[in-house]
Amino acid sequence: MNKFLAGAGYGKFGADFANAVLQDFLQLNIEIIGDLPPKGGRYCFAANHPFGGIDGLILLKTIGDYYEGKVNILLNSLLASLPGLAPIAVPVNITGKSRGAAERSINQINSAFNSDNQVIILPAGKCSRSIDGMIQDDKWKPTFVKEAINTKRSIVPMYFEGGNSKNFYSFARFCRRLSTILNKPGLDDLPMIFLPKEMLKMHGSKITLVIGEPIDPQSLQIQKEIEEKSNLQLAQSIRDDVYMLRKNIGVKNLIWIQKNHRPQFLLRLFL
Repeated sequence: MNKFLAGAGYGKFGADFANAVLQDFLQLNIEIIGDLPPKGGRYCFAANHPFGGIDGLILLKTIGDYYEGKVNILLNSLLASLPGLAPIAVPVNITGKSRGAAERSINQINSAFNSDNQVIILPAGKCSRSIDGMIQDDKWKPTFVKEAINTKRSIVPMYFEGGNSKNFYSFARFCRRLSTILNKPGLDDLPMIFLPKEMLKMHGSKITLVIGEPIDPQSLQIQKEIEEKSNLQLAQSIRDDVYMLRKNIGVKNLIWIQKNHRPQFLLRLFL
């Protein structure tokens, strides 16, 4: 990865950088189902987060190319620091507790939503986990709903098919249980150290992205006022809409993990 960043990826930014990673470095086959909304409008593109890096790059490439680079993408602070992403990234500190960093992040998010750029967000914050035997996001954070309503942006749901390796999810379950037992929430972030390895495993793979129909911000405002739904409830409703898009690729269920599966990942943890 460092060799690529210093070589073929050097001097490329935004959608060009994402394209270099996806096509030149990982040589992915990306299938897009559905159409992006017409140019001229302002949108917030919200997607599930099964891969932990590749998904954001695919969104950046797809949306950035179509809207001529006029995009901002909300990324964790580590990815946002990459030179190829920094100019269009809005850093979000998903693990830190700094009040100052949180305030700066809120201000940058407000600026992105108030701009004329398209906004890309992965509202789960962290990549998907194995939950109830399926690979899916945790609850979505509601910030994007609040911002979309306030800035009158339509929300475009987008669905990625796929996920990481079974060993990744086994380790993630182990860390989550350990964090609960020891009351150390930070342990739930440990699986992130394996995301670069998971990205490399995807080399030459096919990834499918489904684009849904835009959700009018006025309809969301009506649901808040008449149906008395909170931003958090609306965020989960949009999350459900995203997973419903899997029917467009003939996927009847999310990826299932056998509950009796016990991979010997600990023996190979540091190999």
